[in-house]
Amino acid sequence: MRIKTLLITAATCLMLSGCINPPKPLNLPNGYVLPPMPDSTENCKTIGGIDSNNNGVRDDIEIWIYSDYEREDEREVLMQLSRYYQTNLLTVWTKKDTHTVGIILERALKCEVKHFGWHTNLYKKVSSKTHNTLLRVNRYKETNRLAGGEVFDSVPNDVEPCDKIMPVRGIIIEPKSLILPSGYALPPIPDSTENSKTIGGIDSNNNGVRDDIEIWIYKDYEREDERKVLMQHARYIQWRLLNVNSKKDVHIAWEKMSRAVDCEREHFNSPHSILYEKVESKMYNTLMRVTKHKEADRLAGGEVYPLLDFKGKSCEK
Repeated sequence: MRIKTLLITAATCLMLSGCINPPKPLNLPNGYVLPPMPDSTENCKTIGGIDSNNNGVRDDIEIWIYSDYEREDEREVLMQLSRYYQTNLLTVWTKKDTHTVGIILERALKCEVKHFGWHTNLYKKVSSKTHNTLLRVNRYKETNRLAGGEVFDSVPNDVEPCDKIMPVRGIIIEPKSLILPSGYALPPIPDSTENSKTIGGIDSNNNGVRDDIEIWIYKDYEREDERKVLMQHARYIQWRLLNVNSKKDVHIAWEKMSRAVDCEREHFNSPHSILYEKVESKMYNTLMRVTKHKEADRLAGGEVYPLLDFKGKSCEK
């Protein structure tokens, strides 16, 4: 009965975690600007909620962290834990995914130990704030079910556990402050509510990449080879979301995905599509998009796909 009551309470999205009003003034790092307080109804419509500055943490969670905690070590750990929970909710759909996210969790917990010498209850506090709707609670339970029975690798002790992401990273700054190729202009930052209303979102310059994804790529990555690969991945995923409606379509998608993955390997000589996974986690950020992604996976099931050789010409111009 208690569990049922908790779920009903979560479903209303009226818990205190959704009604955070930061005190004034806040003690913020120099140059750091908190995202605006999201509309609680819009913020609760999707699993991912609203992350207007695209730093991997829901806006209401970020505001809670910086309003309730003044110590920078606590803020760093809480933000890293928040990124783990958000990534877990949005990207774990298979047993393989649980291992990728498991590394993120272990690093976050080791970061906590590095700062405080032991495991505090910070991860519990972040979890209670993050899983605050029935949709998110059920999704979290599903990821736990997938992780059941798995044996996870440990993060080596010589690997730095803390993200070391300065608070200002993740805020979308104006395009003029970015290092951009000559003649290239980023699209304007889209309204988060309008951008989440449809599967395709807003692509104002019609280059096949959602505006928020394009801005994230050029903001977080300065190397042109990384930008090139990330943009090709994003175009493929966007095409798949908007066009895969039949078995024939999944074969076209296979060719596009193969090209994108081969382009990444061509540039970085890596057997793993690390950049592809990062784009995926950004693009499947609403329930509508996740559902379409799963429908495309269902259509792709049972098909036989050829190994394609692009002879060194997999990257788009």
